[in-house]
Amino acid sequence: MIDMEEILTKMTDNNEINKNLFVEHFRYLDYVDGSGNTLPQLIMTSKVPTEKKRYAFLTLIKNGVSYDTQNIHGDTIIHTALKNNCDIDFILDILRFMCSNGFNINTRNNTGYTIIHTAITNLKNHQDIIKLIEFVSRYNFNFNSKDMFDYSIINYVDFQNNFSYSKKKQIKDALEKGVKNMEFRKNLDNNQKENSNDKNKIEDYELKYNTGGLFDDGPIMQKLKSRNNYGTFLTDYDYLNEPAIGRKKEIESLIVSLAIEQKIPLLIGPSGTGKTAIVDELAYLIQNDYVPNFIKDKSILEVSVGSIVSGTTFRGSLEKRIKEIAEYALKNDSILFIDEFHSLKGAGAATEDKNDALSILREYTDRRGLKVIGATTEDSYDEILSSSDLKRRFEIIKVSKLPNNVLMQIIEKTIIDNAEKYNVEISENIINNMNDICEILLEATDIKHLVYNDIVNNPDLVISIINKSFAYTIVNEEDIYDLKHLILALDINERIYDTTKQETIKKLKSLQNVKTKKKTIIYKISDYIK
Repeated sequence: MIDMEEILTKMTDNNEINKNLFVEHFRYLDYVDGSGNTLPQLIMTSKVPTEKKRYAFLTLIKNGVSYDTQNIHGDTIIHTALKNNCDIDFILDILRFMCSNGFNINTRNNTGYTIIHTAITNLKNHQDIIKLIEFVSRYNFNFNSKDMFDYSIINYVDFQNNFSYSKKKQIKDALEKGVKNMEFRKNLDNNQKENSNDKNKIEDYELKYNTGGLFDDGPIMQKLKSRNNYGTFLTDYDYLNEPAIGRKKEIESLIVSLAIEQKIPLLIGPSGTGKTAIVDELAYLIQNDYVPNFIKDKSILEVSVGSIVSGTTFRGSLEKRIKEIAEYALKNDSILFIDEFHSLKGAGAATEDKNDALSILREYTDRRGLKVIGATTEDSYDEILSSSDLKRRFEIIKVSKLPNNVLMQIIEKTIIDNAEKYNVEISENIINNMNDICEILLEATDIKHLVYNDIVNNPDLVISIINKSFAYTIVNEEDIYDLKHLILALDINERIYDTTKQETIKKLKSLQNVKTKKKTIIYKISDYIK
């Protein structure tokens, strides 16, 4: 009898991945037991810790072992993993890799179980089930699937006795949202086809009759107009991960402020500390129905001050422009978000005229119930807005600098997200020395090391360095993101004193051949497999 636990333990001792141990025990990497279980499925049924399973799974996939074979019960590796209560994050890692390589997310086993049926039956934590539902909804999962006995996924939720009524409701809400997303995508595809045909008809007509845009205000052109003529809808973004880390208190304050009539929540803090990320997080929460009912169906429209005041040199044109934007936001049930909010004070007004952009906007917040969020720095608020007669309209939310331990989490997340986005691997030097790298970057970007006290803060500065380092990886068409790319990005950064840069580069180079204890918190399938 095969002792998978013993083999995996040997295989993962001292954090080594040893392909030869599998060959020694199984002779062939395509081993299948009497029940049709492949090696990955045998790993999922073993009782060794998740990290050991992770190492073993990576070894097999790197060496060409099939990951989508079904056993005698029709179970894929995901079905097997869910039945054995594996860590949900590990399951999502495997799913992410499999889906990117053509795995059919709707695969069922012999009894008609999809992976959601299996999850509801076997997972004990309802939040894990919701995570899985949210993930598969991005891959056109069929939420109307039924098992061989004609039971729907909702039926399976009702069958479970280990979930309370409130937990069942949360799962059902997630399923309902998944169905809506599926229907929305179908409608979007149909609309895009229809809009494409309409647009061709209009262009042909105008070309033939030289109308110069005769139908600009007609029903067809209105249908073709983009939603974001005035700005960007943050709630239309596809947030794969939460945009903000460590800002729970500020986000709660922002939601409470929005509930107060005739108040404008104003995010005040140093540049680069993540004021916009807080609003992105609110958009993410709205998308996932994690907000109170009064803003549950709202969207967030980000409008730049430049788009408001541009082309409004004549008196009356600014007022018209702001009214257009405000009416558009009200019509679309949107919350306006305006960065550099202080720039509205005095914008568009003549010297003797107090009817500036901010005053016009106030009329809509007072009389029409328009919700507005602003963001500015402490200096700009003190200089311009604190002395304004509108000060009493603001609900101030302080956005302070984050502590280093939270910044380190953000740096890790940025590296992982970029690796997934650009489909590159992360080198062992970075993985093994992640803590040291984060500390070195934070030390180098401290305000005391910035040229002429350049006013920029973290996490913005470190994120810009990391983004640039990944740009080197892409431009050079390399498959592995390494310390050398980080060093290149640092070397050309003009914000940091040259002496500090050289010292930082020296520290990073010293890590290139250092092997420390592996940091398992950031291990993901996508970190290793392109």
